[in-house]
Amino acid sequence: MSNPVDSSVGVATQCPFGHGVASATATHAGDSAVEPFDMHAGDSLTIRASGDIRSYLMTGRVFLMQVAHPAVGSAIWEQSQFRTDPWSRLREIDRSGVQFALSGRAASREEGKRLRYLHRDIQGIDSRGRAYHALDPQVYGWVHTVFLDSIVSLYKLYGTPLTRAEEEQLFIEWRQAGRMFGLKDRDMPATLDDYWAYYAHMIETELEYNDVVAHMLKSPTPPRPPALARMPKWLWKQTWRPLGALSRSLTLATLPPAFRDKIAAHHPWTERDERAHERFRTFVRTTVPRLPENLRVTAVARRAMARATEESL
Repeated sequence: MSNPVDSSVGVATQCPFGHGVASATATHAGDSAVEPFDMHAGDSLTIRASGDIRSYLMTGRVFLMQVAHPAVGSAIWEQSQFRTDPWSRLREIDRSGVQFALSGRAASREEGKRLRYLHRDIQGIDSRGRAYHALDPQVYGWVHTVFLDSIVSLYKLYGTPLTRAEEEQLFIEWRQAGRMFGLKDRDMPATLDDYWAYYAHMIETELEYNDVVAHMLKSPTPPRPPALARMPKWLWKQTWRPLGALSRSLTLATLPPAFRDKIAAHHPWTERDERAHERFRTFVRTTVPRLPENLRVTAVARRAMARATEESL
């Protein structure tokens, strides 16, 4: 890599794409007016995917692929309430996603600032003994990197696969989101092909089966959610057993095959598993498009698309 991160911060990951190479359609940070697509427009694929009810099927995959990064996993395991209060974290992730993707440009910028402020003091040593800081672009940027792959995979697994042109549009929107997230153009792949090369490189050389990944896939009984605080502990434990098994199965089913193969020694994925989930995917692909819009698209996404369309008129 031609321009590694300042060693005073610590380098947890080296990326294969060159720094200082801007997207052919991008100008300065935050300026999407000169680009052919806008993540906040009425035809935004970012809004469409964020409001698609099928996106909930990808929740486990998104989080697991983020925390499989050595530095991200170490920070979550050592410096968060992930194990003791997962429900608050899930609510926060959902709230942040709504603010960032579905509440307009100003809200997106403000949420990006808030997230950078929250991560300003998070640092440590990752599972491979390397110093990291949460705002290191190769750490902070990886969290954002996962979203593009997950949206493409959402439609490949549970809908109509995106065309190359749609992937290119989504990539442009993803870079716009990255700038609002706090990344520089040089911190992101310059082209869609560079992105996929980088993603494959990370799976092969960096992502790992760490404590957080193991915890997620073993699905131990979490604390009762606030809404079920009065439920007897024994009943919650029995209730969680099938829910945890379903969560584990869905997460494994949606993982990139290359990473699923990488962790197969811990969590094998059989041909029987694949056949069962292909039947489930077929059911989702055929059923969801027939639902009325208010059941296919979340209310907040419908409002976001309506607002964006009005603003463009």
